[in-house]
Amino acid sequence: MTRYTAFLISLMLSAGLNSSVKAQGPQLPSCGNISFLADSIIDGTLFSKGIYKLNAFGISCEEVVGINGILGLLLRMTKDDSLPSPWYSLKEAIGAPKFSKSAGIGIRLQQIEVLPSNYALQERQLQGITTRENIGSGAIFKIGASSDSGLTSKQTFSSTDSVYIGATIIPRVEDQGRPADIYVVAEVMGENSVFIQLNRYGQAQIWNGAIDGLSPTHTVNALAQELRFQVYSGKMNAGFRLAIYIGYAISTSDQKPLIHYNSSPYIIAIE
Repeated sequence: MTRYTAFLISLMLSAGLNSSVKAQGPQLPSCGNISFLADSIIDGTLFSKGIYKLNAFGISCEEVVGINGILGLLLRMTKDDSLPSPWYSLKEAIGAPKFSKSAGIGIRLQQIEVLPSNYALQERQLQGITTRENIGSGAIFKIGASSDSGLTSKQTFSSTDSVYIGATIIPRVEDQGRPADIYVVAEVMGENSVFIQLNRYGQAQIWNGAIDGLSPTHTVNALAQELRFQVYSGKMNAGFRLAIYIGYAISTSDQKPLIHYNSSPYIIAIE
């Protein structure tokens, strides 16, 4: 097992994540937990911002949460949008809201808790906000990290520290109120550096650098004037340095979306 494999396993376990959510085939009883960063109305049903347990039946979890999966489409919907054909709501079903595309194939979303409060972090405004075409962006990104509930902010921690990393995105005025995907990428720096991305479950996955292989961490149906979210919470292995990047892209059918991101990373070191 390489140091990087060990790091990824540690990263997933310390965040309390289910390492089996990528398995193919119908997933019972749960695929994993998904965070809704904003209130959403999907086919007339209100989904308050919070953490939801996702169940899939007759369809693989990866098909549901993947780059072109149905979950991303649902999260981008405004209150006036209709479900994409052939999907429909099972409005008469008992329990948590369910959506189906045919008999025996569908998903269920059950809220299990509200989103944890973001610490009042002392965040640092990031530099070099740009797009993949290297065109400067008017968006503002901030990141902060703390091990004492936000009382102080620092970038070097011990492996025994429980580290909270939070971020704020202030999108361009013309992007506010539009559906968008949110991305979190980190470079695990070392002799053989590797890039990881956080998927919708908050799981760390290896990223090969290709835009068409970049999976959103979150999707919102309307970008707020200021979007605050948790990047990470938990312990990390000693001896690692992480270069953190965040970004957003207005949702389009483009396989290579125009992503606004910080070209100068936020560095975390674990001693």
